Amino acid sequence: MEKLELYQYVALSRDLPEHKLKQGDVAMLIDYVTHPKAINYFKQSLRIKQQIGDRHGEANSLISLGNAYNYLREYRQAINHLQQSLQITQQIGDRNGEANSLINLGNAYNYLEKYQRAIEFYQKSL
Repeated sequence: MEKLELYQYVALSRDLPEHKLKQGDVAMLIDYVTHPKAINYFKQSLRIKQQIGDRHGEANSLISLGNAYNYLREYRQAINHLQQSLQITQQIGDRNGEANSLINLGNAYNYLEKYQRAIEFYQKSL
């Protein structure tokens, strides 16, 4: 599988529980969220999840976008997507997704050196 194809595959299917990668593919994924084209695939995934009404998948796509923006050091964009994910996970009662959103929001504020705010999000995730 080509690296770019793998980015797209992961972006579109990462929230499927049956999704498994071969061990050799894992090394190719280490930097997948840092690839600028990964953002486009996560956005494509988000649009699909919104069109089919998959709120859980929508939240996961928003978390993926938030994490990608964190890795690209675009922290404001990350926070925006992660806050949207947090809102959705709270609305649908997805406690695990809520915790993931909170942890990743904490990471974004940590990167911004807003440590007290980061701690608040980390504590809320417990």
